[in-house]
Amino acid sequence: MTLKNQLADNIARIINATRNRKQEVELLRSKKMMSIASLLRKHGFIRNYRMCTSTITIQLKYSKDQSVMKDIKYHSHLDTKNILSFAQLTQLTQNQTTSLGGLSLLVLSTPLGILTNVECLKKKIGGNLLLKVS
Repeated sequence: MTLKNQLADNIARIINATRNRKQEVELLRSKKMMSIASLLRKHGFIRNYRMCTSTITIQLKYSKDQSVMKDIKYHSHLDTKNILSFAQLTQLTQNQTTSLGGLSLLVLSTPLGILTNVECLKKKIGGNLLLKVS
């Protein structure tokens, strides 16, 4: 079976696992997914992850029987690209901070790799919006 969009499939697996209160979820392994798992762990959205030969097992994090990851949205569809410049990212982050209390994270694909909105702002670069995690 070939997947046209492996990242979208992995995000759907995470969403389904959190809705069903699973402790772990297996994802298809790719460089992009390994980078995203590392960022999610670094920012406290998952407990841990481990890599096998063809999969990544993510241990989901819960607090008081509620998932720490309230919502995860996939923004980079095959037919559209959500490319954000540094200026657009600055404005979006300011609006997001005031409306959501700064509790969400944007994950972007940049020339420097997979980075969060905060890292992009520090390096003064933009990129292709992949995910929004809150």
